[in-house]
Amino acid sequence: MARSIAVGLGIMEFPFDTTAGFWRWVDLCEAGGVDSIWQTDRLISRVPILESMTALAAIAGRTRRIKFGVNVVSLAMREPVLLAKQCATIDTLSSGRLLPGFGIGSPRGPEWAAMHLDVSTRGRKTDEALEIIKRLWAGEKLDYEGRHFRLTGARIAPLPVQLDLPMWIGGSSDAAIRRTAHYGTGWQAGPETPQDVRRVVNAIQQAVIGEGRSIDEDHYGAAFAYRFGTWADRGMERVAETYRVRTGR
Repeated sequence: MARSIAVGLGIMEFPFDTTAGFWRWVDLCEAGGVDSIWQTDRLISRVPILESMTALAAIAGRTRRIKFGVNVVSLAMREPVLLAKQCATIDTLSSGRLLPGFGIGSPRGPEWAAMHLDVSTRGRKTDEALEIIKRLWAGEKLDYEGRHFRLTGARIAPLPVQLDLPMWIGGSSDAAIRRTAHYGTGWQAGPETPQDVRRVVNAIQQAVIGEGRSIDEDHYGAAFAYRFGTWADRGMERVAETYRVRTGR
């Protein structure tokens, strides 16, 4: 069976001096062979980071071919009905090019303390949010009674253009593997090593069998940090140290 590999490029910190630089980068991705553009989700930061859903809406209007997504939306920090509506709207306006990615959010993120959110509930909130979003995308008029979210007669329109709007799930814990097997159409790696990625992919492939589902073999994403420049560039050592602290490598 032939397997395909698609290359997507993403940014976390806004690396451009002007918005013109950002749009030049988007235009080059659109005109070249890049399959997708990805934006990190970070609400609280000291450095410029674009709000992910707003950025994707803007990219949708700028482009015609390229796909785009979030790597990944921290569901425990978001209201699921609004997020479901945002995704459906962006997918509609882009004629079906959205690639939503969902996760629980890093426990080291500054949002938990800044927004007075309980980091210990992020897994349960994410599971509830995934259930709500998937059912709203399916067109249900939803009554839902959870520990963290309650809905009565909730529904959204328009629905996503993609009949089975992708759900890329992030994370490598046992809970993330279960979550991917139950909800995901793909899995997106973070800073995992190749050995960790193989372990997680094998576990997901076994878990989806138990769910009576399948995930396409080319719907497992690997992530690599990149920088255009040299190690001698100003501030490069600080960036490298931040990456070492975040990944342990």
